[in-house]
Amino acid sequence: MKEWVTACNYVWELIQKHEVLLKRLTDGQIAQDVQIHETATITGNVRIGSGTTIQSHVRIEGPVYIGENCRIDHAASIRPGTYLSNNSAIGHGTEIKNSVLFPFAKVSSLSFVGDSILGTHARVASGVMVSNRRFDQEEIVVKTPDQIYSTGLKHFGCVVGDHSRLGVNIVTNPATFIGAHTFVSGLLNLRGFIPADSFIELEQKTVILKNRYIAKLKSHGQ
Repeated sequence: MKEWVTACNYVWELIQKHEVLLKRLTDGQIAQDVQIHETATITGNVRIGSGTTIQSHVRIEGPVYIGENCRIDHAASIRPGTYLSNNSAIGHGTEIKNSVLFPFAKVSSLSFVGDSILGTHARVASGVMVSNRRFDQEEIVVKTPDQIYSTGLKHFGCVVGDHSRLGVNIVTNPATFIGAHTFVSGLLNLRGFIPADSFIELEQKTVILKNRYIAKLKSHGQ
């Protein structure tokens, strides 16, 4: 993994190049002590490390690499091109596609993470949707104040730095970058670059008014 990462000039190259690594690693070996529920489905070339638990109705479609001491919860879907490092965790009903999770990364329940990179100890809460394709389905570019970079990718989700956390029901737009040690509160729509060591929260105004339909409700005995 280290050699693979250092060979990349830009972080999105991990999405492009990790297929080569998967071909070397996904040799179909499953450690003897892996706990796989009888209702789980595993197809294609899949490698699963020691101490990992695969719960009921999980679907794994190779090529996929799953490291040691990982946990894949009920009804999760691990799609081709996924690399889960040691001690990763995937919540129930969550879908992971063509993504790289570094050690101790965690994605909670009912989320979608596609064509993305999650750093060490990164955490994604429930209900997070990672958008990984433009509306016009053209190549995804990365824009900085100084330059526009061509990624060569038509699918590219987000990059979440080490120890960063995304709150519930967040939506990230294609090519969103979140720096290390950054916390993002729930219900936000993210795009572009979020600096490291930040806390991002949603500002909203809640207005409580008198229900103008109350008389009608009372007349109907409700």
